[in-house]
Amino acid sequence: MSLLKRSGNESISCSRVTVNGEMFLGAERPKPIRSESKVSHGSAEPLPADLGKLVQVELDHVLSSRELRGSKALAELLRYCVEQTLANNVAQLKEYWIGVNVFRRGDDFDPAADPIVRVQARRLRHKLEEHYRSTPTRPVTIGLRKGAYLTEFHVSQSDNQSSGAAAPAFTPIASVAVLPIADLSADAENRSFCEGLMDELIHALAEDGALMVVARTSLLQYRNTLIDIRDIGHQLSADAVIEGSVVREASRRRVSIRLIDSRTGYALLSWQADADSGEAIAAQESLAQTFASQMKRVVAARRAKFDG
Repeated sequence: MSLLKRSGNESISCSRVTVNGEMFLGAERPKPIRSESKVSHGSAEPLPADLGKLVQVELDHVLSSRELRGSKALAELLRYCVEQTLANNVAQLKEYWIGVNVFRRGDDFDPAADPIVRVQARRLRHKLEEHYRSTPTRPVTIGLRKGAYLTEFHVSQSDNQSSGAAAPAFTPIASVAVLPIADLSADAENRSFCEGLMDELIHALAEDGALMVVARTSLLQYRNTLIDIRDIGHQLSADAVIEGSVVREASRRRVSIRLIDSRTGYALLSWQADADSGEAIAAQESLAQTFASQMKRVVAARRAKFDG
């Protein structure tokens, strides 16, 4: 099965790739690529090079605050989640490992039977919200995402403060959701190809464990949806969303896939390739592996920008 490459303007060596460098590579402010969602976007200042240090300073500040200094358990939970997020140790932010590493549960810890992690995480979120309601504006604020144990870091910006808008979160991409691939040809064979391509994308992104990938059964409800991409990301607790389409003409298929930052609605990567419409399984695997490789490079670049 051959995958036909197409020439075009490329930021990464790949078939018709467009990368939104402003979002994570510090490029000279190119015009952002938009998803189909209607998104209002304010002007964002460059990330400070020492953001990681600012987060550590803010962590120490929060741990010494009135809300948390009396609770050793919540303090340890917050420190653990912040440090693992900064280190991009996604696997260590699962409920089981938090129970074992933070709350000293044994190897036989069963999160379904013992809700300590969920209960304490809920308490921690409330404490953080209480702390920031009573604290003057900080250079960086720390939040614990609902439905997950990743921390989010919000950078205070003068423009946003004066206008009353919320500062954007500059957290690295640690979780992703692959939406059902749209069939633009409306025939049974192409629809089956789209289903298989979605499965291959989920597999290619999840196989090395570097990313948390939302399960397929949680994604099928978004087939042909008009819900804003940011709302989908929030509902699924996903930092990024992958959307795509396939159109079939005669003996070939045109495949388009995009990586969208679900916190802003802007595309970080846009990729296209043509594939022969012969062996479907080989084409699905090749397409998914190629896109996953390009996406992981984007994720790594964003991580490097975050780390300064």
